[in-house]
Amino acid sequence: MNLYAPPGGLSDQPALIIELITDSAVGCNLLALDPVVTQGTAPVLTAFVFENAAPVSGAEVSVWLKPPVGDSVTIALLDNGEDGDHAVGDGLYSAVFLAEQVGEYLAVADITGLTSNEVPFARVASARVRVVAQSATFGSGAFTDQGVDTNGNGLYDRLCITAPISIITAGDYILSIMLETATGQPLRAYGYATLAGGPQSMTACIQAAAILATGENGPYTIREADLMYVSSEGAVPADALHDLSQQTQAYLLSQFEGPPLYLTGEVSDVAIDDDTDGDFDRLQVTLGLYARAADEYACSACLVADCGAYFQCISNPVPLVSGLQTLTLEFAGAHIGAHGIDGPYEVRDLNLYGHDGAHLSLWRAATTSAYEAMEFDGFVPSADCNDNGLPDSCDLEMLRSSDCNGNGVPDSCDVSSGFSLDYDGNGVPDECQPDCNDNGIPDVCDISSGVSQDCNGNHTPDECDVEAGTSLDCNHNGVPDECQDCPCPDWLPGFVRPGFNSRVNAVVNWDPDGDGPLPAQLVAGGSFSQAGGVSLPYIATWDEPLWRPLGTGVNGTVYALATWDPDGEGPQPPLLVAGGSFT
Repeated sequence: MNLYAPPGGLSDQPALIIELITDSAVGCNLLALDPVVTQGTAPVLTAFVFENAAPVSGAEVSVWLKPPVGDSVTIALLDNGEDGDHAVGDGLYSAVFLAEQVGEYLAVADITGLTSNEVPFARVASARVRVVAQSATFGSGAFTDQGVDTNGNGLYDRLCITAPISIITAGDYILSIMLETATGQPLRAYGYATLAGGPQSMTACIQAAAILATGENGPYTIREADLMYVSSEGAVPADALHDLSQQTQAYLLSQFEGPPLYLTGEVSDVAIDDDTDGDFDRLQVTLGLYARAADEYACSACLVADCGAYFQCISNPVPLVSGLQTLTLEFAGAHIGAHGIDGPYEVRDLNLYGHDGAHLSLWRAATTSAYEAMEFDGFVPSADCNDNGLPDSCDLEMLRSSDCNGNGVPDSCDVSSGFSLDYDGNGVPDECQPDCNDNGIPDVCDISSGVSQDCNGNHTPDECDVEAGTSLDCNHNGVPDECQDCPCPDWLPGFVRPGFNSRVNAVVNWDPDGDGPLPAQLVAGGSFSQAGGVSLPYIATWDEPLWRPLGTGVNGTVYALATWDPDGEGPQPPLLVAGGSFT
């Protein structure tokens, strides 16, 4: 929604209240994935069409596109996995258009369709795309790379990539290059330079620490390059290259200047059968390692299935020398066999701590060969209780199944096997659902079967509302007061109880001087401590228009009030008597 002031402006600041009531739970938006592009490129427009969190299929998305100059055009956005669309049926409707003019394009989407309940809906969304003149292009030559040793110690401090560039508009430029390791880990190189017009070259570099953090040797693959022009309005695109596949030299991690501890990227593994019974008793994983200082290091690591299920975690001290070496981690074959999950396996949560503060911590340190679980001691076929082709431990680790009671078995299997009850049939074991009255039956089933009432519709049995104090029950009939028209006597008009911060349990009319000149007083007692900001410790008198304290009050709840005349018709005035839990 766009709001515009009149041409003459506003002389005051009006209050604007908008109430938006939609016809369904369908939400839509229109985005330009690249809101600023260079002239001659084809930006993508994408409309998001979802009903709650579910993608809406079969919608019609028509976009009215107005260029900076000239007539508008209409384009259709489709959810077909083509023409800029990422995937079929994901609720993202996309199309590309050619940005031929410099300036701003306005796109307005008209989105219509049917909800999951066959209810028609209509939505409107808009987006803007800014098109700038191309200030530079990448040249036709290949990218080059080299290691740079800034401190002359024979180790590279950074890896630099140089790109050929043709400059149209002289000025400041930013170069960003994305590389990948062999396993797909990203590396990002950056550079900044002031360039004159004509053929030029520009360099972007990666610090050695970022390369060492991957734990992988080269070569590294150059995937993307983005060139930005720093204009007076900020950085804007100049040119981009995607889907590149050029490789760097085959650098080794040991060639780079590193921290006190780092892995070199060399990994090997071997399974060992100690008792020659044909089953592997141990799995050894050996990692290439560099340590700056010789020391005894505290070492810990875990062996994990590819799906994330943990087999075994080990912890022990290891002596390391200064320089390049290997670190061998040993895991018991029985732990692998007992899980029954085939490899390859991963070494995760590797931690090394030295006495001098040197520390290495890697979430994923290595991947083993593709062993079969049946090759190891103590093999037990992995359980797959729901027959989905995944071991139960993987199901739970990958969050494809839930295990609310923590017994290592998917909830659906607990229910289907009869291990757990599921009164309401929602797939969640009853022991994991609220049971406020501790009768072994979920509250929702108590309510649906009529065992318990839920008069206020908050999905909690009434008796639990009352017991927890979330509902009052002044007449103690088990029904929350909000569900009854007049559960207990209330104040008459004119004697409302403004400001009482808790319950009034009793009221009485008391004449403190009997036949004397003073008027009778209305006295209230209860569990309150104030009214209208006035301190009233559990007892108060009405002095219109306010409640006022009666003496110094009492130190606990008042439950009953009465008057007592000790000498009957005698001269003594009646006394006020209060009963409660005070001293």
